[in-house]
Amino acid sequence: MDILYFFSNPAMPEGNELVAARRYDAVYTDSAAERAGLAACLDALKKGDVLHIARETHLGDELADVVELLADLARRGVDVHVGRTGATLHAESSPYLPLTADAVRAYSAFFNAMCRHRAVQGIKRARAEGKSWSKPRLPLPENYAEMVRTWREGKLSAHDAAAQCGMSPSSFRHRAQEVEA
Repeated sequence: MDILYFFSNPAMPEGNELVAARRYDAVYTDSAAERAGLAACLDALKKGDVLHIARETHLGDELADVVELLADLARRGVDVHVGRTGATLHAESSPYLPLTADAVRAYSAFFNAMCRHRAVQGIKRARAEGKSWSKPRLPLPENYAEMVRTWREGKLSAHDAAAQCGMSPSSFRHRAQEVEA
């Protein structure tokens, strides 16, 4: 049986192209992260069936989960045809069969750690170059020192003093602490 499964995403219309391309014995689709259609599709697959997918990422969000699922399908004797690449993963010679979930999880953890490391290094480099991600500070108004003194003496509330300075009360208090220090 030829069975089609695709994760419907307006940004990636490959699944719609697969549906239009040929006839299938059954079509399963999802548009929500729970992937209830995938669960139904996997229940319907039997030895000798061919599962057609637009891309591997339709089968899950994590690399380890996708590889584990493809290895399970190979053990069950289900061929997988990937429409994006045109490749067919035959059950008897699937490259996913010898991979263990632990090896894939280890690679995935290593890959994620490398991405985090590169991000941290990039942030350090940007900071060394003087780049900032925060909103630039506005200069203090001319009457700021007088408003802080009036607020400290209790003659004016922080809300009213901040309004007269054109600031939010939290910014007014925060900057007042900085000026004192």
